[in-house]
Parts: sequence; C-alpha cells; structure tokens
Amino acid sequence: GDVIGVYRQVRGESTNAFVTDVDVPDNVQGQHMIVTHPDGTTHGYMIQGVYNQNGKTIIAIQDEPGFMIYPDGSSQMQFFPATRWTGTHTFRIENLESTPLQVQGLPDYMVEGESARVLVSAFDETGTLTDVTDKTVLHSENIDVLELTDSGLVTAKNSGDTVISIRFEKAIVNRPVTVLAMTPEWILEKLESYIESEEVGKPLSDQLMNTLQQADHHE
Repeated sequence: GDVIGVYRQVRGESTNAFVTDVDVPDNVQGQHMIVTHPDGTTHGYMIQGVYNQNGKTIIAIQDEPGFMIYPDGSSQMQFFPATRWTGTHTFRIENLESTPLQVQGLPDYMVEGESARVLVSAFDETGTLTDVTDKTVLHSENIDVLELTDSGLVTAKNSGDTVISIRFEKAIVNRPVTVLAMTPEWILEKLESYIESEEVGKPLSDQLMNTLQQADHHE
C-alpha cells in the first residue's frame, strides 16, 4: 500500500506511526514493514500495533520514522543525508526473516559515559544472515548527546535525546536513544544492585550498604 501520512513522537504526537488508506490485518504485531521511498531506498520498521482512525489505518512502529510527508505531497528524510523526495512512499509487510537489517547492541536508554557496540546484520542473496557492521554507516542526529566511532562503537556524552540512523547499501533503520544524566540517585541504585548480587564479600557488603544508607539519609 501507500504511506499517506507520518506520525512522529519527536513532534509531540502520541506514537511513531504510518498512515495508509488500505486495510492492514491486526495480527501483524511483531512483524516488519518495509517502506520504499520514491528513489528506491528502503527502511525497515518493527510493527507494534494496528488501529483505525477516521477511516484510515494507523500502523504504530517501534522506531522513529525518519521522514516527513508535507501537505504539498513532497517529503524529506529528517536526518543525514536529508534526502528530499517527490513521489509516493509505498510499504509491504514481511516476516522477520525478510527484514533488511538486524540491529543488536543499541539500547533505548544509556547513561552519560556509557558505551555500547552496535552489531548490524543483513540477509545476503542466499538468505544467510551476515555481519555487515564494518560496511554500515552510522549517523547520530545529535553528536553532543551520542557520539559514534568506527566499528559501531557509540558513547553517551550528555543527557538528551537523539536518533541513530543505521545505513547499509539501500536499507536504513532509525533508532531513537535517550541518554540519562549520571545522578547520585542512579549511582546509589547501581551500587545497591551490585552489593545485593553478592559479587562482594558479606562483611564489605554490609559496610557499604550501611554507608550508602547513611549517605541517603543525609541528602
């Protein structure tokens, strides 16, 4: 079918979603939809649910859509390389095995100073899932929030929101990431979790817990 509208949470809308005027089964949650842009490039999105609104079908998705459709019919990618299009965006729904890209290792939330390594896989012409991380281009909408380095390493720099664009050949996936500030409360929670895991000896564990509780009372 055709994509005739786009909802984006970063614009204040309640969900990330695509609007279409064709019927879509409500049992496609967890499957992937592939959106083909007017220039032939594609994006893959995980479907979270389907519902009807004012006679249109709303397909809620897990990831940031990454583009907008304007009232005059033109459209534009909202992130690098900010491609502009004139024409229709179409979509198809496929099983998980047909997803253009599989992305692992990129959390939805990170803490300042935390790093993660993104692994990207794609299906080759034989249907075999292959690691393509070294051939993938990553781009952060806000490099002050999340910094990218070679080989898929991402580092959280400052609290805030950003979207990571993951491109391999003509396939693109966009993932929103929120970076949280490393507050005293967060440090306290992590230390308590570490102590309760019994990865430290009990005498030291008891001493640390008492110290943490005293510090907490004095705040």
